[in-house]
Amino acid sequence: MSKQELVEESQARLRDVFPIAALRPGAEKLILHLRKHNIPFAVTTSSESPSFEMETNRHKELFGLFHHVVLGNDPKVKSCKPDAAVFLACAKRFSPPPPVEECLVFEDAPNAVEAALATGRQVVMVPDGNLSRDLTRKATLVLSSLQDFQPQLFRLHPYE
Repeated sequence: MSKQELVEESQARLRDVFPIAALRPGAEKLILHLRKHNIPFAVTTSSESPSFEMETNRHKELFGLFHHVVLGNDPKVKSCKPDAAVFLACAKRFSPPPPVEECLVFEDAPNAVEAALATGRQVVMVPDGNLSRDLTRKATLVLSSLQDFQPQLFRLHPYE
């Protein structure tokens, strides 16, 4: 199979999976909690517009609660994760931009954790269960699920 055929096959699989993608357990609770307490939050992803729209289509209302979204094809982002540029571009879009020490990043991939840490942010990692624990050591906190997140550990309002 040619490289182009492999890419097309992969894209076809994503088109089948993305529209039925579920949120991670605990994600909706966290988003609603942050919104309720007026804590600004955003999405940064290496995904480009078409993939992101397919992946989030079932959850438009929830994603509408985010302050902003920075995608991989954003003109202000010259390179994506593992480069830290996407996190820096994201932070600049808050008004005013928050101090670095007040930013908390949620990630699932080791290279994205490293990129966020390179900007001085704290990182809560929620990795795939099959990922080697050696690849999670750099994160500020590693959780099996977002359901286990305790906001007060990061000076945020605790869940009610």
